[in-house]
Amino acid sequence: MDLPELERCLRETLHGFEDVRLALLFGSRAKGRAREGSDVDLAVDAPRAMLGAIGAKVSAAVGAEVDVVRLSEASIPLLRELIRDSLVVHEGTAGAGALWRSRTLALLETDGPWYDRMRDAWIASVARRGLTHGQ
Repeated sequence: MDLPELERCLRETLHGFEDVRLALLFGSRAKGRAREGSDVDLAVDAPRAMLGAIGAKVSAAVGAEVDVVRLSEASIPLLRELIRDSLVVHEGTAGAGALWRSRTLALLETDGPWYDRMRDAWIASVARRGLTHGQ
């Protein structure tokens, strides 16, 4: 399934989920690098209880394995990837994608440098002491 067809299929499938406020396609399919057998990666703003149903319905519609993550639980590295490479495939209300993007950019501006410092300090510590230090 090519990217425009996948986007159309996702829009049609997700339209039936009233509690999905936003859905983003990311990963190899959003980047146009999918190979045969590539899964579909979706990040959603939806209740946790709906993730299984979303994944099952989308998987049946697109004929591929689907990984669904909640936007509210996304890590800093994933948020950076979503800002850079994701495609909006569903908005529960007009402008939901733009609102998420602006809030996420603000979060990355404030929390991104802290995350980078903590990651770099951990890597430096592991390089000096190894992973088993203190055990």
